[in-house]
Amino acid sequence: MRTDDRLNVRTWLEAERAGRIDEADRQFKLLAVALPRLGPLPGFAERVLVRVRAAIAPAPAMGLWNAWWLHGLVAASVITLGAVLGSWSARAVLFTVLASIQTVAWGLARTGAALQAWVGTALTVWEGVAHAGIVIGRLLVAPAPALMLTLNLAVAASAVAALQRLLARQED
Repeated sequence: MRTDDRLNVRTWLEAERAGRIDEADRQFKLLAVALPRLGPLPGFAERVLVRVRAAIAPAPAMGLWNAWWLHGLVAASVITLGAVLGSWSARAVLFTVLASIQTVAWGLARTGAALQAWVGTALTVWEGVAHAGIVIGRLLVAPAPALMLTLNLAVAASAVAALQRLLARQED
């Protein structure tokens, strides 16, 4: 360190100890300007990128699909399927395709029948609920139940009004 730098360091530290903040800042600025600018070391960026890639990259999943024996089974299945299809005649392949189409059509027909049964059941239940609603509606429209309902509503309204008056008195 040069002598004038040492003098600047001493002046800076004395100003800091004395509490002269502005002078200490000026002295530190003189020291900072005199410091040499250092660049990154060679290979620094490459080492950082390697570590970032290692941190970001997901670890290889160790699951069932990465097992060597499962890969072997899939390969054996594909080879067996290829051998079987290769040994069949065009007529056998055609019959197999038609049987597959027939099975899919049968499945769709069964699904449609099940859906139809479900809709029929839902409509039957709804019919029962609608009939009960009609019966209850007719009973409520009759004079006696309508009178009882009106009387119950009047008693309930009177009870709410009395309760409000009682609570208003207690709050005062």
